[in-house]
Amino acid sequence: MTPITVWIVEDDATYRRTLIRVIGRADIVADCRAFPSCIEFFAALNRGEEHPDLVLMDLGLPIMGGVEGIKKLTLEFPDINAVVLTVFSEKRKVLEALEAGASGY
Repeated sequence: MTPITVWIVEDDATYRRTLIRVIGRADIVADCRAFPSCIEFFAALNRGEEHPDLVLMDLGLPIMGGVEGIKKLTLEFPDINAVVLTVFSEKRKVLEALEAGASGY
């Protein structure tokens, strides 16, 4: 299998560091980066850096929430897959994210 690049958008610093450490160890993952908000995430995408293959997006983010971030990602970068990463168990939020363009939950 071809290694993939994974970017994580998660505002909880401890959880974000843990995800980088765990996901980064997977043989299939060539590179793993994380951002505390959609603002920093989109800034990196717009700088022309190599885009990720997969984005793990939290829903409960400050300033621009995860659903809004997924909508923007789907419109501006349709080749990047987004998967919801959240502690929300509320079905409505998850359905909103899937309707916004998330590939999974």
